[in-house]
Amino acid sequence: MQNGFAGMIPRRTMAAGVEIPWPEMLTLLGVVLHKDYRMNAFPRTEDGTPRFNISDDEYLSWLADYLPENIPELTPEQQILAQSPDRENFLSALHIGDTAAWCEHEMADYPLFRFPDNFEKTADFSAVRGVPGAFTYEDYLECIQECPEPDQPVMSRNEHMLYSYSCQDLIEKEEREFARLWPQFAKFNSANLIFMTNTPAHEPPDAGWRIYLALNLVQIPDKSARIKELEEFYRYWHEAICK
Repeated sequence: MQNGFAGMIPRRTMAAGVEIPWPEMLTLLGVVLHKDYRMNAFPRTEDGTPRFNISDDEYLSWLADYLPENIPELTPEQQILAQSPDRENFLSALHIGDTAAWCEHEMADYPLFRFPDNFEKTADFSAVRGVPGAFTYEDYLECIQECPEPDQPVMSRNEHMLYSYSCQDLIEKEEREFARLWPQFAKFNSANLIFMTNTPAHEPPDAGWRIYLALNLVQIPDKSARIKELEEFYRYWHEAICK
């Protein structure tokens, strides 16, 4: 991608050939890790309800068996990861845990703008309105000036809107998919992040990242080693989410 999006990974093309990028927090090592809620099984009680009170040890033992045995059809981005010679780095517990936590932190800032329903088809920037009190383009420029990085590209005002649109579009898609595939759980959101009020009935931290964890664990034949890898994911996630 070019100009203010230089170095970012293109996500898709909108009206008039306008490209939107994948959010940077999902492309930490130059590859895309996007949330995917399709692996939605969970230990159940005899009456079929989720075992919200399951112990950590029981849950990780169950997860270590479930994940490598139930990998679904991969998206194009996931296929790149699975076939990469650097998959051990891309799919490490450290990288997945850090990405998962950073995603929650960054996405908590949105929405920044109100986009018209037909924005995807029109790319009409004049119809976009800022959310009162939200992070503005001027705030973005101030952050760039306060913490400059060598050769860091600076987004234009329109690019800043497009980047925000991509983030907000992903958040809305994620919320719809979570509601459809995890109907008995509550979504982890910015309030849970700020006040750390999540409960056992909230979205498990691994829920949206199971495919990446599964692609890692399928290479590990020993179950105790798979459990250790899951423990590492949770440790890295917890350390990063509390920062």
